[in-house]
Amino acid sequence: KYGECIKNDNESFIFPDAKSHDEYVRILLPYARNVSAVENMLNASWAYESNKFFVRVSTNYSGEAVDELGSDAWEDRYYDEQFFLDANAAYTINDKIRIFTEFKNITNQPLRYYQGATHRTMQLEYYNFNWNLGVKIDL
Repeated sequence: KYGECIKNDNESFIFPDAKSHDEYVRILLPYARNVSAVENMLNASWAYESNKFFVRVSTNYSGEAVDELGSDAWEDRYYDEQFFLDANAAYTINDKIRIFTEFKNITNQPLRYYQGATHRTMQLEYYNFNWNLGVKIDL
């Protein structure tokens, strides 16, 4: 659903007057929806903490979104769906020393744009999994 319009398929919308105005969709669509708005999004985090130990696993999912409108639906640019998985942990040795680690983009989720249909990749970038390990000392 985009504003007061209901999406039937990639080319067809029903407007509040219950009529289909397909010939005007490309003109009206930018006003009926927020380009770049994600319809489906999920964020979740699981954590455990004790006096000396802390661990957290976080997930983030966002569905596809129109990033840029082309001159017709086949030329629309989409930001593909993404799923990220991150984790971090820490262990407190004493009041002044703590060991910690962070793991980001564990699934190596790419940044991907496609044009019109999911099999038409326009841009694909990988940023890789990365991690940090460290010791924090309070002086």
